[in-house]
Amino acid sequence: MIKYQLICDDAHEFEGWFGDSAAFEAQSNSGLLACPTCGSENVRRALMAPNLASPKTRAGHDDKKPVPAADSAAPPAGPVAGLPPATARKMQTALQTQEEMSF
Repeated sequence: MIKYQLICDDAHEFEGWFGDSAAFEAQSNSGLLACPTCGSENVRRALMAPNLASPKTRAGHDDKKPVPAADSAAPPAGPVAGLPPATARKMQTALQTQEEMSF
């Protein structure tokens, strides 16, 4: 998975997780990405600082415990949360289709 910092044409910034850069491009080209603030479908990747692991941060990762599974009754997280309902449904369908194709 890859996390992108995204920005809409109204300068609202948010993040999204994708299987790879091709998945981002496919969702962007098919109109599945929308700004959670204004609903604009004109979304692009914003500049991001690289996430580099230093010896200090690498050592801390060994001590971390796995995160428990989310409660199924909880609202959706990630790129679907906070989107207009129609956009969220389209994105959820696309994500499920992508997961089915990856197996």
